[in-house]
Amino acid sequence: MASSPKRGTRKPGGGGPRIDWAAAEIWFFADPGRSLADVAREFGVSDTAVYKHAKSGNWPARRRDMETKARSNAEARVARSREDRIAKVLQVVDLVVDSVFEDLVPAEEGAEPRVRPDYAKLPEFVKLAELLSGEATDRVSFDEMQTALRTVFQVAAKYVPKAKRAEFLAEVNEALGASE
Repeated sequence: MASSPKRGTRKPGGGGPRIDWAAAEIWFFADPGRSLADVAREFGVSDTAVYKHAKSGNWPARRRDMETKARSNAEARVARSREDRIAKVLQVVDLVVDSVFEDLVPAEEGAEPRVRPDYAKLPEFVKLAELLSGEATDRVSFDEMQTALRTVFQVAAKYVPKAKRAEFLAEVNEALGASE
């Protein structure tokens, strides 16, 4: 049976088997789930030999650094992708607004507008642009939502049998984080 390309022959004069430490390092770095003990088993050497070699080459710290950089690069790509999509949507909104404006302004002075635009969708585009730009919109605060929910549940409690009503309201208040 042919020997594994990872494993070498024994060193002259005894000792453990020769291994390609560069290959062992690459194998370790290739999978974040691999441990140094896995390297030892895969390459047929002692855990101690791998630990010593890994320590001298700073393998675990270098792998952590690589993983951190890879995660950071992936997050940056996602952020750029989101930024690109937002920029494109804002361009579309600008085109819609420009188009509506152009249709309203006659080509010649005193002429009728070319189109009578339906303004029904324009507020949605403007709101979308504001949301994407991080500007204020008609957001509802948590306190407002909590008050509204409490009111809804108080009305709903009227339809809960009297024997269960107090328990129902207590659970609603607890779920909403009320201190009452």
